[in-house]
Amino acid sequence: MAVSDDAVADMAERLSQQASGDPRPFLFHLSGRCGATLLEPLREQGAVTAAVHPVMTFTGDPESEVRRMARIPFGVTGSSAEAIVRAMAVVQLLGGRAFVIAEEKRSLYHAALSHAANHLVTLMAGAARTLEAADVGDPAAVLGPLVRAAMENSLASGFAALSGPLLRGDRGTIGDHLDAFDRYCPDVLPDYRAMALATLRDMERHGMGQADAMPDLRRMLEDG
Repeated sequence: MAVSDDAVADMAERLSQQASGDPRPFLFHLSGRCGATLLEPLREQGAVTAAVHPVMTFTGDPESEVRRMARIPFGVTGSSAEAIVRAMAVVQLLGGRAFVIAEEKRSLYHAALSHAANHLVTLMAGAARTLEAADVGDPAAVLGPLVRAAMENSLASGFAALSGPLLRGDRGTIGDHLDAFDRYCPDVLPDYRAMALATLRDMERHGMGQADAMPDLRRMLEDG
């Protein structure tokens, strides 16, 4: 069932009213947010039900997206142990790697993926607009190597991969950033402030950064 999240329950209800030649059909949906509970009408009719979610972004380019499907992770939630086994078999046939998500953690799991993939697009778009305002002709070519390296370092080392002026406690640099955004890209400024403050919180959580600079940096970022 490859339908939108909000359509899963209705689709399950409609399918439950149709006869199946298989006494125990295996039926699953591909939604990230929804678990197996929404397929309860089908389970009550004897079906084995599960959620089998490919952890990948899809934007309507089938050729490249099919290539990306090889070896990607799939978040699996089953209505029973049998459902999980059958879901994992499907993932294996697709060349993927399955991992189990508890029903009650499904929304949290999907929120994490959306936060990473969807908000990254917004972050990159803001950075590209800012480079355009700085008269950089090809923002993607400039951002690409930097962002790929930062992403790879982050995936390998977690928050320890952080670099930049916040980590160094460079008050002057942060002040210049804020002034430049305010002058040339005021629409990006709130996003910069929010991300910088989130970075400061994580720095404190990990005991990183220059302790004497933290109060000043926070005041600068919170003002306005």
